[in-house]
Amino acid sequence: DRSNEYYAETREVDHEKEMEIYRRAYLPKLNGDQKKSSAQVVKRKAFPLKLQYMLTLVEEQGMQRIVSWLPHGRGFIIRDAEKFSLEVMAKYFRQTKLSSFVRQLNIYGFTRIYQGKDKGAYYHEYFLRGKLSLSTSIVRSKVKGNKIRAASSPDDEPDFYAMKSMPPYF
Repeated sequence: DRSNEYYAETREVDHEKEMEIYRRAYLPKLNGDQKKSSAQVVKRKAFPLKLQYMLTLVEEQGMQRIVSWLPHGRGFIIRDAEKFSLEVMAKYFRQTKLSSFVRQLNIYGFTRIYQGKDKGAYYHEYFLRGKLSLSTSIVRSKVKGNKIRAASSPDDEPDFYAMKSMPPYF
């Protein structure tokens, strides 16, 4: 029983070291942020970076029942909208309205999947698990009036399961 406890503690420490390296390498702290929590630092980053970081931390905290990467790492899905709004969005995005979050996804060019195994998930060609540097290439589109976005066709949706899976974190 003690060996299991030791193993769990060691694994937790190793994982925490990995996450600290991840945080330092990909999310340099802004001036004065050293004393703030990771959630406070994330709130000041661009939306795609916040999203990538939030998904990593949610996975680390075992909250995949609320929101998670898809198995292939090329998109994510919100599994429990109510808990996502109250527990995750409030912590990382300064908002609790799911419609506002979805609007941000649309402004940054994310696409919703309407059929298949990943129905209800969102993806972007530059939003891949463990590839934070690609997320910096995602550009916010300018909102002009009430322009209507063209409907996506389910026939044009990519088959992510036919592609190489993205590794966790790095």
